[in-house]
Amino acid sequence: MGWRDRLTDDEAGEVADIEARLMVLDAMAKPLKDRLKKIRDNASRRESYHKPRD
Repeated sequence: MGWRDRLTDDEAGEVADIEARLMVLDAMAKPLKDRLKKIRDNASRRESYHKPRD
């Protein structure tokens, strides 16, 4: 018996609502995370090509 089996109806509804919202947020966050990774990768490559001279 898992923890979900011990939920009241109200708690089960709240858990389902939270999980649905988190799925939406995860879907919205993925393109942002991908863009952030691309920017960081580009900046890292740029640093390796343009090292400051002493």
